[in-house]
Amino acid sequence: MIFQRALLREFASFAGAVFMTLFVIALTVNLVRLLGRAAGGQFPSDAVVAFLGFFALGVLPVLLSLTMFISVLMTLTRSWRDSEMVIWFSSGLSLASWLKPVMLFALPQITLIAVLSLVISPWAAQMARQYAQRLESRDDVVSIPGVPPRLDAPFRGCPFAPRCDLATELCSGERPELKVVGDAHVSACHYASSLEVVS
Repeated sequence: MIFQRALLREFASFAGAVFMTLFVIALTVNLVRLLGRAAGGQFPSDAVVAFLGFFALGVLPVLLSLTMFISVLMTLTRSWRDSEMVIWFSSGLSLASWLKPVMLFALPQITLIAVLSLVISPWAAQMARQYAQRLESRDDVVSIPGVPPRLDAPFRGCPFAPRCDLATELCSGERPELKVVGDAHVSACHYASSLEVVS
């Protein structure tokens, strides 16, 4: 039927635009949040993509539900605004005639949403928790306090001075020489002889 085909085609066109818009917005907001956490040293930067993927799988049911509702609403609103509803009513169609094309459009998405909600999203949430636990147990995820030296502006003094709690004006103005400390250690620090050597 021409009426049903026209509605299904319009539903699909609106659904594609709405879903892509919502998906990009959701991913962008979550990406900014993840990058902020990675910059704060809560997890390594190479884990951002994995967490973003888990988030995308978890948010799909919500986005698909919103897409389905907004697509039908926009189509119905446009039909009333452009006076197409008057034409359909004049042709002998009632508002109940919308039920069949709406159900044909919604049923595949409802099935997909059910699968995502019952299987995929719980799996993604579980994997995200396990991945976060593995990252917390890694020894190399340690945040070093201080500010790293700029590579484009050579530092006159000790390159570790901006990140060292024991740094003084001497450390910022004069580069220390490499000297032997203890039995098998070497250090380039002005105060190496007064510090305890950790094996």
